[in-house]
Amino acid sequence: MKININKIVMKLIPLSDFILEQKETSTIDTAQIDWYDKEIFKLDLIRSYTKFLKQPLALGMFVPVDVQGNILNEPFYDPSNEQYWAAERFAYDTAKEKVLFEGCEVKEIKTDKNYFVVYHNSRQIWISWTDRIIEDMILNRIYLNGLELTPSALEAIGIK
Repeated sequence: MKININKIVMKLIPLSDFILEQKETSTIDTAQIDWYDKEIFKLDLIRSYTKFLKQPLALGMFVPVDVQGNILNEPFYDPSNEQYWAAERFAYDTAKEKVLFEGCEVKEIKTDKNYFVVYHNSRQIWISWTDRIIEDMILNRIYLNGLELTPSALEAIGIK
């Protein structure tokens, strides 16, 4: 996990790496009550990340989708129908807030073949519907560890 001046940057990593990233709290330079508070906070973070990894995979984790699961494209401004554009913009922005992985595009969905293809930084990532949870992506494909988490994902984990 890297902290930028304006935002926290974290990539999708295996749970064991996440646990190892949690720094040990020294009892020498902290009061006992502070030590317990810090350790409980770390355990809560680990528990939250574990729950995050156990989420069922969905297309909306990679790109904005509507309630039926259809991919939403960013709406273009139309001055002749501003009210329609505003409603489309609101729907898109709401769906985009639910996306968990930064910089992904979906160009191909093969429901009959049991997979969809996500593009991240011009790299194809094939995601099978047999990958049932986020953690399956990590376990089955090492290269997915480069996916950057969105602010929504960080909030779900408890990192703000």
